[in-house]
Formats: sequence, C-alpha cells, structure tokens
Amino acid sequence: MTQDPPEDGLNDPATREAASSSVHRRTTGRSMPSLVFAGLALVTLGALVVVATHLKPQATRQDVRPAAPSASPAARLPAVDFTLTGFDGRQITLSQFKGTPVVMNFWASWCGPCREEARNLDHAWKAYQPRGVMFLGVDVLDTEPDAQKFLAEFEVAYPNVRDPTRHIMTAYNVIGIPTTLFIDREGRIARRYAGGFIGEAGLKQLTAWIDALMR
Repeated sequence: MTQDPPEDGLNDPATREAASSSVHRRTTGRSMPSLVFAGLALVTLGALVVVATHLKPQATRQDVRPAAPSASPAARLPAVDFTLTGFDGRQITLSQFKGTPVVMNFWASWCGPCREEARNLDHAWKAYQPRGVMFLGVDVLDTEPDAQKFLAEFEVAYPNVRDPTRHIMTAYNVIGIPTTLFIDREGRIARRYAGGFIGEAGLKQLTAWIDALMR
C-alpha cells in the first residue's frame, strides 16, 4: 500500500528544521526592538521614581516672608538728620534722640497695611517707651486732615510729623509704605523693613527687632 505524502511536508526532518529556523528568525527579528524599548521605558520610569522620591517641593511666594537685613554696627549708615513739624505744632529734630533707640515709621492714612499695623505700633510704643525706646511716625503723600483722622481713629500716642515735600522720604529712599527704620543709639540705621507689622505674627516680629535694637 502506498502512503500519500503529507500536504505540508513537515514530516520530513530537514523541512521541519528549516521551518523552525525560519520562524525563530522572524520572531526574533520582530521582538528585539520591542524588548529594547520596553527595557528603556522601565529604566526611565525607575529613574523618575527615584528623582521624585528625593526632591522636596519648592516654597511658593506665599510661603516666604521677605527678610529685612540687619547691618552690623560697623557697617551701619548714619540716619539722615531732619527737622519737621509735628501734628501738635512742635518741631521735632531726629538727632535730638541720639542716645536712644528710635523706631521710625513712614505711613499714610490711605495705606491699607498702615492701617492694619497702626495698633501694633502703638501697642509696642506703650510697652517700650518706659524702657527708653522712641517711636516716630512720618506721614507722607497725604493730606493733613486725613492724617489727623487716622491718628485719632487709631489713638496713636507717639509723636508724628509731616513730610509734605517728600524731602525726607526721598532722603531715606523710601519707595513704598509702610516702611520702618530701626535706628540705634548712635544714630545709625540698624534695620530697614518694607511692609506692615500685621496681626499677632507682625507684633511678635516687631518686638523681636526692637529687642535686638536695644542690645
């Protein structure tokens, strides 16, 4: 009896080997790039995980409070002397307070942060005046009636003067209000702060800088 040969011819050992080799080559040729790509993707993913694990989030602008530089005694510049008229009509000269620490605050009645910090400044004045610290307010860019209303509204007790010509504001390079200068006993600028001493945190910062000024 004669057996018909198989239609696919794979019963022949040589044929099966050739077919197997061909399939292996085709499979290998298609899979190698895929394997390489997958390997690179895993390596990249791993690197990103490592970087993300070790990086700390950067502080936002809201997280950072501007710091006021404090000059060492040797580097402190002398405060510009001046004589201005107070709201009570008396003349006040800055140099008359030499030998006494001075907290000098530039403000205006229309300034929001000035209004917010007003009670803190007056509170600090009442606490530190018996300890030999002088407070002086300098009203700028304002009208006298509005400034008078401001002082009455917040019951400001320490001396205040007007700078109607902005001469003193310019001499101290004040470009924004409120701005507060801390002047040491020798009449030198120990610290400058542009901003308001607002709320409990503001009062705490203000008193800390006055304490440092008294040392």
